[in-house]
Amino acid sequence: MFEASKAAMDSSNTKSIVITPNDGKPLRVIKRFEFDHHRMTQSVVVLDTKTGKMYAFVKGSAETMKKLCTQESLPSDFDSQTQASAKAGIYQISMAMREVSTADPTDSATIVRDNVESNLQFLGFINFKNSLREETKDVIHELEEGDVRPIMVTGDSIFTGVCIAKESGIISPKSQVFIGQLDEYGKVTWTDSATDDVVSVPSLKRLEDPDSNVYLAISGEVWTALLARSEVEAMQLANHIYAGVAQTTKCRLLPLL
Repeated sequence: MFEASKAAMDSSNTKSIVITPNDGKPLRVIKRFEFDHHRMTQSVVVLDTKTGKMYAFVKGSAETMKKLCTQESLPSDFDSQTQASAKAGIYQISMAMREVSTADPTDSATIVRDNVESNLQFLGFINFKNSLREETKDVIHELEEGDVRPIMVTGDSIFTGVCIAKESGIISPKSQVFIGQLDEYGKVTWTDSATDDVVSVPSLKRLEDPDSNVYLAISGEVWTALLARSEVEAMQLANHIYAGVAQTTKCRLLPLL
């Protein structure tokens, strides 16, 4: 990806990395904030050596970046675009930027992450599509033949998780998937992943029926909310797909599966 930008990077001095875009204006890396599982963001602050101005470039999930960007910088079809990409199995990173003010550009200690990652101007999306390995479906089938139930746990979008689950054979491509999400009151609501229609959660008897073609998919946020209410309910209402799961939530989830 970096090569495609036709930029050049001089990292001979790790304390002062310089990136030169194809417009010839060098940018010196002043501060880097590594990916944070709680924030779901990663950012870098650079100094334009020609103008002396400093800029922050931030990347993260669409849901997170939408909250960090100014409303006027977001396109009107932001939500529909992100959902359409996710349903197509595309892994999407949102990009944004802002100008950063500091009294001393050489003193990176004065640069605070909360200030950097706020009031951002949305730039656009970077889309990735990871193709399944040829043997994936056969491996999933062998596991099922051995009476092992495959489950997906991913940090990606819940719609991406549903798409990959169908492509890999974890669930049938014709399966009906109900997605659980928290509303503004903290209540779990369910929608059909294909139509976005609001639905009622199926009975446990139907979900446990081996011939049932209905599956549930929930986010890490929903699972945490269900777990706080009842561990039994949390495990009953999530049977195949867990998406948008942070690393700390995975550590809590896996021992219970």
